[in-house]
Amino acid sequence: AYRNGGTHYIQWPCAHVGIEDNADAPAAVEVYPNPAASMLNIKADRLKKVELMDMSGRRLATTAQPRLDLSRLPAGAYFVRVTTDGGTTVRRVVKK
Repeated sequence: AYRNGGTHYIQWPCAHVGIEDNADAPAAVEVYPNPAASMLNIKADRLKKVELMDMSGRRLATTAQPRLDLSRLPAGAYFVRVTTDGGTTVRRVVKK
């Protein structure tokens, strides 16, 4: 802890836990529409696997198809992990 004028500061170690949107991901991966009402399309070169995860990282669906049916899911935010021959990309999507 240290003091700066009238304010006391406490240094607290913390770690970042979660899945981040990959802003540096290859442009060859597209996930649309976003937000989506029912069907989510994935466009990627040499697609191997698509995984849908909730915000805690729990896997909800896995497919090798370029479409995910979101119609039975509640509205909210999810992650889509797209694996191709070129690597893995994670995108955040919103279900309306």
